[in-house]
Parts: sequence; C-alpha cells; structure tokens
Amino acid sequence: MQKPYAIVIAQLALGSKHSLPSNLRLFNRQHLEQYCLSLDRCVQSKTIVENENDASETFQDALSTPDTEDSLYIVWNDMKINRDQSIIDALSTSTLKYGGWKANASETEIEFYKQGRIGSDDISIVSIPRQVAKVQALEECGNKHRFHGRINVESSYIQGTFPTFTFENLEFSEGKWYYCVKLPVGGLIQIGWATTEFKPEANNGRGVGDDIYSWCYDGSRSVLFHNGSYNFPSEDLQWKENDVCGCGIEIDGENTRIKYWLNGKFLGTAFSHESDPGSSRLKCNMIPHGRSTTYFPCVSIEVIYYPTHCCELIVSPEDMDDCPLPSGYKPLLTPKLIHVENSIVVYPYSAYLVGDDTQEYLHTSPEINNSMSLLRDFVNEDHLETTFTLDDQWLIVPENSGGLSFPLNTLELSLTISFDLKIASTTSDEDSTNNKQNILLLKLDHIEMLSISIPSDENDDDEKEEVIHIAIVFYLKEKQTKVYVNDRCRTFLVGLDPKTMMKSKLFLLPNGGAQIRNLGLWKYALSEEHIRRLFTYGLFYVAVDYHERKEYRKQANTFLFSKTQPNFPNELLLPFYEPFEESQWLNKKKQSDIDGSKYFTFDESSIQLFGNKTYLVLDTSNQHSSQFTLVLDIFVPKFPINNEQLTLIIFAPELGIILTHTGHLCLFNTDMMRTSEAIMILNEYVRLLICVKEQEIKIYQNAMLVIDVNVNYERIRSTVKHIYLFRELDLTKNTTSEDTLRIQCKSITFRNQPITVADINEYMKSPNCSLETWIAPSLPMITSSLVAIGYKESWIKSMMEQYNTRNLQLLDTLIREHKEELLKKDHENQRTHTLDILSKLGPSIHREKLENLIMFAKLDTDEDFAAIGELMLSCWEDLQKSTSTSDITETENDNKERMAWFYQTVRRLGIKGSMNVWMQDKSKTHDDSDSIYQLLDLTKPKQDQSIGTQRKLTKKSLQYSHQGLTQKQYLDLRIACEHGLITIYARETILNMLEVWLNDQSSLFPWKKFGDYTFILRLIRLLDYHSSYSSTRADQRSDRMSPIIKSILKLEIDQLSKQTNMNNHLEKHAPLLYHLQKDLVVQSIRFLEKPSLLMKNPANEPTMTNEQMLFKEPNLDFLLKIVSLFSEIVTDQWNMNQNEIDTIIPILFPELLITLLFDLFLLVPTHQAKICILHLFAG
Repeated sequence: MQKPYAIVIAQLALGSKHSLPSNLRLFNRQHLEQYCLSLDRCVQSKTIVENENDASETFQDALSTPDTEDSLYIVWNDMKINRDQSIIDALSTSTLKYGGWKANASETEIEFYKQGRIGSDDISIVSIPRQVAKVQALEECGNKHRFHGRINVESSYIQGTFPTFTFENLEFSEGKWYYCVKLPVGGLIQIGWATTEFKPEANNGRGVGDDIYSWCYDGSRSVLFHNGSYNFPSEDLQWKENDVCGCGIEIDGENTRIKYWLNGKFLGTAFSHESDPGSSRLKCNMIPHGRSTTYFPCVSIEVIYYPTHCCELIVSPEDMDDCPLPSGYKPLLTPKLIHVENSIVVYPYSAYLVGDDTQEYLHTSPEINNSMSLLRDFVNEDHLETTFTLDDQWLIVPENSGGLSFPLNTLELSLTISFDLKIASTTSDEDSTNNKQNILLLKLDHIEMLSISIPSDENDDDEKEEVIHIAIVFYLKEKQTKVYVNDRCRTFLVGLDPKTMMKSKLFLLPNGGAQIRNLGLWKYALSEEHIRRLFTYGLFYVAVDYHERKEYRKQANTFLFSKTQPNFPNELLLPFYEPFEESQWLNKKKQSDIDGSKYFTFDESSIQLFGNKTYLVLDTSNQHSSQFTLVLDIFVPKFPINNEQLTLIIFAPELGIILTHTGHLCLFNTDMMRTSEAIMILNEYVRLLICVKEQEIKIYQNAMLVIDVNVNYERIRSTVKHIYLFRELDLTKNTTSEDTLRIQCKSITFRNQPITVADINEYMKSPNCSLETWIAPSLPMITSSLVAIGYKESWIKSMMEQYNTRNLQLLDTLIREHKEELLKKDHENQRTHTLDILSKLGPSIHREKLENLIMFAKLDTDEDFAAIGELMLSCWEDLQKSTSTSDITETENDNKERMAWFYQTVRRLGIKGSMNVWMQDKSKTHDDSDSIYQLLDLTKPKQDQSIGTQRKLTKKSLQYSHQGLTQKQYLDLRIACEHGLITIYARETILNMLEVWLNDQSSLFPWKKFGDYTFILRLIRLLDYHSSYSSTRADQRSDRMSPIIKSILKLEIDQLSKQTNMNNHLEKHAPLLYHLQKDLVVQSIRFLEKPSLLMKNPANEPTMTNEQMLFKEPNLDFLLKIVSLFSEIVTDQWNMNQNEIDTIIPILFPELLITLLFDLFLLVPTHQAKICILHLFAG
C-alpha cells in the first residue's frame, strides 16, 4: 500500500471501457484465458482472413469515392449495423392478434397486459398441496412455448387418486383470462377456477369445483361442479382424446363469469354471480371474499392406470390452434421483456414504399387516370403521383425518366429525405475499370444537385444486390446539405432558401437506372443518432402502425356525416339504393370515396334518408366473435303509418330490429318478437345502443334498457358478413314517398367488444356524449412505436390528453416541440415524489422542516441523495414533529381490526391491493429445496438456516471457436480480452492486499490511498461482485469480501468506542462505516422511489455490461449483505462488553436506517428478501 502505483491498480480494478467479445459466456479469468487461447489457435492454424480479401465485409465498409473526393467524405458511423431481431419482432407483432399479448413486448406493453395479474411472471405447474405430486409428474410440452405443462398422472408419481394442479404463485384480480387443456385418454378431469380457502383432498376425491370456493366443468360427464353437481348439456359433445377445452374467466365483481369452449366452439356461460341478470347455466356466489376476491386456474384429474394417461395445459396463444384465444381475453403467459427504447428513428412526416405488403404501396382513387399510380403515404394523405412500376417491393426508376417527382410544400428551415437504393450494374469499360458509378441524387427544376460516387457490384454472380442507405439533410438557413451514404458523409455547399424549395419541383434520381424503397420525409434535420437508427431498422414500424390502425378500424370505428364530406371513403360502410347483390357489394368495397350525394341528402352534420329504398351496409366479415356493440345516433321525424314499420337493423333475414307504428322498438327472431315498453322519442336525436353477446341481445335508448332477450347469435354469426342499416326488405311494409324524410342519422359506431355497465352510464346517455375515448385504441397500440423512439409513456399520455389526439405522427411532433416542458414537469414530479417518500420515512417527520432542509438540494444523482441522506442522519431529531399524527385514511371495510396495521402502514408506500396480494412471492419459480419453503425459526442465527440472498455458481462451456475472423477482428478481440484479464488481475491484487492487512490489523486500512470514498464504494461493490462470480481460485471461496469488510468495520468500531461522543467522530474514526451507511440510505431511498427496481438484479449474469449496472441502479443483494454484516458485528462475541454493544447498536442502526429497512421489508417482492430483513429485527 506504500507504493505509488496502488491507486493505479485500484483504477484498473474498476474495469476497462473496451467492450468484451459479444460471445464471451462468462466474465472471469478462466473464460477470458480460454477465449485468448482460441484466438491464438486461429493464428496457428492460419485461418485469419486478410482484410482486403474479406468476403464478409459489409457493403457500408466497402463504400469508397474517387481518389480526388476522398478528403470530402468522413466516416460518421464506425459502429457496425446490428439489427436486433427481438426488437423487430416486438414492434412487428400486432397488439390486436392476441388481445394485447405479444411473445416479445416492451415494458409499457407488459404492464398494460399484467393489469389484474398477480404473482410470478414465470409459468410453473404445481400440485395442491405441493407434496401430492413429484416433479417427474410434470413433463415438457408446447410448440412455440415449451414448459413443464404436461401432467402425467402415473400412480408412482402421485399421492392420492384425484390430485389438483394449479399455476405456482399466480392469481388474477380483474380482467378476462383464458387457458386451455388438452384432454386425456380416459378418466375424469375437472377444469376450472378457484379462490382463496380452496383446499383439495387428493385422497378423498375432492377437487376443483367440490366446494364453495371453486368452480369447474367436466365434459366427460357434461357436468358442472360448484359445491355440488349440475348438468351442463352441450349438444351431446362429449370429451374425447386430444380434444382441447378452453376455460375463461371474466373478473368484474358481481359481473364475474366463467365460460367454456371445446375445440374452438363456444359452449356457453357456465357460472355467473347470483345477482347477474345475464344468462348462465348456474347462478351462484362468484365473489366469496367480496369484491377483492382473487382467482387462480385449477385442474383436477383422476389417477388411472392407462399407460398414456395425461393432460396438457396450454398457456401461450401461439399454441392454442385447436381452441383459439377468444376475443377480448388474455392468456396466462407473460410476454418476454424486450428493451425497445431508443431503437427506431422518429416518426416521419410522410413515408412511402414501406413494409412488406406491396399491395398497400399504391393508393386507389377514382380521380387518377389509368396511366398514373398513387404511391400511398402511410402517415398522412400526401400520396405521390407516378408512372413508375413496382417490382418485388421496389419502385423502378427507369433510365432517363427524369426521376421521381417529390413535392416538398414546406417553408421549414431544414428537412430530411431518406431512401434505400439499389442500382443496376454498368457495362461501361470506364466504369468497370474504376469499379464505381456516379449517381445523381436530386434535381431541382433544371439544376442538378448532389452527385455521389459509389462502388458497383464487384461480384458478377452475386445473387444478392447490395442496398445503399441514403439520407439527405438540408440546412437551408446555413445553405448547406449533408448526404449520408451508409457509413460515409459528405457536406455540400448548396445555396437554396425555403422559398426556392417551395416553388421548385424536386426529382429524386433524375438519371434513373435504379430502384428505390423506404422513402421518408422529415420536416426538420435528423440527428446522426436518428440516422443511425434509420439505417439500422428502417421505417418498417410505420407500415406496421398503418396496418394495425386499419385493422382496428374494422373492429372499432365511428362514421360521421356532413355536407362538406359526402363521400364514403371506407369500404366498411357503403351506400345502396338498389336491391342488394353480393357481387355488387364486393365491387364497391374495392372502390374508394364513393359519392354519397347520389344516394342521400346531407346537412351540416347528418345523413338524411328519403323514401324507402336507400340504406347502408356495414361490413362485419372481420368480426371474429359473437360479441359486439352497435351505436346509432338517429332522428325519427314521425312514426310509420298504421300496420307499417321502420326498419333499423337487419342482422340476418330472421333477426332484426324495427320501429312499429305505435313507436315501440321491436326485436324479431324467427318465431319470436320482443317489444319495448318505452316509446321512441320523436324529432330529436336519440342514442340507440345494441349490445350483442353469444346468447343475448340488449337494446338501450339513451342508456335506458328497453329490450333484453336471449338469442343464440352464435348460430348465425358464421353466415353473417354484413349488417343492413335502415334497409326495408319488404317495401310494402314501409311506403314512405321519395320526397319524405324517413330517418336521419348523425353517426354510426361499432365495436367488436361488449360494453361495460360503467361505459353505458358514461357514454350512452345522450347523442351529445363523445364516443372518441370509448372506441380509442388501447394504450399499447398508441405507445408501442413512440416508446421505441425513446418517449416516456407519461409524455405520450400528457400530449394525448392536452391535444385530444391519437395520431402518432402528430404526437411525435408535439412531444419534440414540448420536450423541454415535459422534462421540467418530470423533474418537478420526481422532486415531489421524492419529498413524499422522505417525509414518510417516519410517522413523526415534519414535512415543512424537511422541505426547508432540502430546499436548495438537487435530487438528480446518487451524490445528491448521499448529501440528503447525510443531512437527514445528522438532523433526524430536529425533523420530528412534537406529536405523532397520521394522515392515513382507511379505505377497506372488511376485517378492519385484523387489517388495520397493514393498511395504515403500506398505503404510505403506495402498495396497492389486499394483504393476500402483498403476501404473494413475486420471485421466479423455486425448487422444493429452496430455503424460502423451509420452516423459519427466528430464534436461531441466520447462518444456521441458510436464509439469505445466496448466489448459485454459473457453469458454462469453456470451449470457444471462431470462423472467418479478419485480422482487425482478431486484434480487437485479443485486446478486449487482455483488458478484461488486466481488470481481473487488478482485483485479485487488491483482494490479496486486503487479506494481507487482515493478518496485521494494527491500524485502520488506508482506504484513502485508493481515492475518495465515492470511488472506494464503487470499488467495494465490484470487488464483492468479483469475489462471488469472477474469481477462480483453487479454494473456490465464493465470498472473500465479507470477512474483509467485517474485520475493517470491527476495527473502526473499536477505535470509535474509545471516543466520548461517538456520533461526532463517526466519519473520522469509522470512515468506511460512515460511508456504507450513507450508501445504504441512498440505495434504500432509490428503491422506495421506484419499487420496480426491486425485481431487477444486476448481478444475475456476470458480464461487463451488468457490472456497469451495479453503479447505475441500486443493488438489493449488496444492500442486504452490508446490513447483515452490521448485524453480525453486533451478534458476534468479540472484545466488547454488553454495555458497549448496547451503545454501538444505535450507531450501526440509526433510526432512519431502521425505518428504511422496515419499508423495504414491506416493499421487497420475494419471500427470501423479506426473511433476510426479518432476521435483522428478530435478532
């Protein structure tokens, strides 16, 4: 330690900035040395490829310019393009396909999906109780999602004759959830749901459905069970081998229901609450624990002696081919988290030729002649006219064609145009010699601009043509233009101004001889970071968003009418005058912007139907379920004459809704008619709501229920492709003359989802109630791309609410324009939130005093929080109120006396839900041997029970091999490994220094030789991490740091105990203790600020990337380890008497730290962490 290079070794121990090899499996000495040896073997075997002959070099690296122009180009991006397929998958999958579920999803999408889902994200099957079934009873199954979900009820694996299985640590509190079971060869099986206090008995034949806390269906006997058996006939459909039964639950308090499907066919609603007016086979108490009842899926299966007797549970919608996920339901499987943030370029103003569906590249319009085409603008409606043709997703720009006309129509001071380019090979001798081609990018009127040289294809037989990424950024104010071509950039001095650009015509690739796609326009200058994203991922997400919005409009849409826009631009709603013919309807769907004035009369805000022949046809061919909602805002001038009717809706020839001559609504169905008691209001707009479910139809007039009838709509759904609105099938039953107004309609809204009671009360009371929010797409559909751009969900919501828009390009613009304001608001909210957390660290903290104490403190970095923690530690007594008060108001009525502590304590931490929810272990699946399932004896030392945050050694193959390495790649990898080894050797050296000091301990360890204590704390974290993961010493000690830190702290406390006022000498005589305490306070406050960090463990995988996360985010493992060391110092028998120990306890555990630890006990999501903290208080 006396050597001057000690600090250099310490700095080397923090790690190198060099990135480790991406295929290095573990960051430790053995793996790095083996990796170096594998590289050396490549040299010895002479398999290193020379750079100039490297066939694997990317096209962007091969880009060159004429020798005379080399100095004009710079390499702006030296990072190799690396597309993450998981990001592409996450952004390409529609949220509509599986009810908001994706296999790969962002954090925002997962949080939206998990609403109502409680417990582990992992799926694991267990028996109830656990000892009933051995682990061998569960076998792996599934196609897309493999997991141990096949239950093999061989008698040797099972205790009892009727075991029950469920999903470990998984419950549901709200929403619609669904799972499937592939049925066994023979025997009984009961499939359903249960709630707390359900206790199956495998030996007594007691399974799910056999008590008041569970519900089930057994299709082998066509029987429902709920504390008894009830017949559930389903058209003699008996379960047979390999049938798949789907079981869904709709959790909504008194509207909770359980439904069943078989091989994709809806069997009906089996259970509903006793007060639910809807139809079901059995009405019973669905909420035995009140509205806070939570549910979990269960399967009970009979043990018989068939050799292949088993059933499979299916949790992924990708594996539910035989019994698909019903519309509106969510599967049990949690999507895989993919970090998509800051991956794609900001939203363009216009985008053309994007995506994989070339049929969408062109926009049809009756105003365009046959010789022209319209390139669709996937963002706005600025479609481009062109005569060029498409070939395999590329627009062909022929030679000498003049180029693609591209109107700018902007007065902005900067703009960006980008596109992908493929060029034809040249046959010119000169070009062949130079191996380059000159490409003219732009022509402004007759002025040729921006000529660049690029290499032609060197390989005559190369089947894959190279794609050139081009971005042109105009800085009109500075009168210069930057052209980015793959990894190169050149600046052109082009003296143009916005007015010149506005008046002139711009042509892309005027000399032609090329193909183009992924054409985008931004009305500002893209940064190089966003150009890098553009060249990496392109604009595919724009096409995905377009298709998703288009599909969503088929499921939820509002049609408004006005005199200024009489056309019908959407094929979903079409006008008719003549009798309906299927072929004519299909032809009309292919057209666009049908002139509605030929059929109807329009006023300022409605469509008027005169006579008895005009009507509308609503397309329902995309309706995939028997549940939908239709809303009509209609104006009826007068009732039909005697014995006539006014037809409103025809679902099928045998099913429809009419208005009688007496003014009553009437629903007819084959041999049944149901008439309302209420009379239709005349001469004012009325909101008519029609709710269709599988076996019932409800009609509301201004939110008042007027008709409720059971109708099996499921039977006719497969034959219904469209719904007639206001069509008179029999003209003799309505003889309204051509000059007489029959009915007037202001809007038509449909949604392929049932409506809730709350939405009826909020949106359906009057035609003046806006339906925009009700039919708006889900939040993940709106936020998916914007989050991937890098915008926060809170920003998106703020702009949506402030400007009442869900247009993605407009939201992108608004967020960019208000970013400074949004960041300021975030900072203010964060400060308020932090102040709330700090003020609630104790029930007697005086908030005003706290505000005054930290008034001028920043709350941005760990150093800021360290300063605040230090202030609070030193001023803790001064911050207390004179009397203790509580501002917590109880909101729960059930079991008040038993729950009082829970609700009063946890509400201030923002913990939601019941005590049952709080008690759930949120950790990943545990083995039976895991310590959290062992009986905890708080009278024994923690060391004797192996309770804590124990780490498992990770073992991975040491065999490495490389193919096609270039000399440069070899050197880069070799240098990276050497830097990694230097880091590990430096850490070993410091650990050796510390262990040598342990043998002496004559004085305090000279930490200051290494640097300040901020540096030292970083070093200690890394050394602790290294000793647990990276060390490969022969003695295999997994934790060398704990005894070292413990010894140093003991010596510091021994020195401190000699002082008269220990608190005043803490920093001087016990510096490590002092700074570790501050660090514990900072980390704890960080966790209280953002509890989601508790689920993250940056020490899960030993990689350099995760090492850096040790500093960026708090580490619960390290926090608990240090606190445990504090506790061990107190409990160890050493050279302090009991009085001295009693004196030192408040020094080690000041009241602030104890309060923080107790709050962490309430917040930590795993049982193991709770037990670790509980030992501190129990010791």
